[in-house]
Amino acid sequence: MLVTGGHVRVEPETAAGHLQRDVARAVSRAVAASLPGRPTVAVLITALDVPG
Repeated sequence: MLVTGGHVRVEPETAAGHLQRDVARAVSRAVAASLPGRPTVAVLITALDVPG
């Protein structure tokens, strides 16, 4: 997680079976709600773990 000014960038990974869009929205909302001042949040899914 990178925090600069009023902005946060998070780069999580997600597992197969989870929609990246839904994961990104949930992470963004949780991070914004947990920090003072409700900063803007960017979420970049960096990897998708596909069993194989």
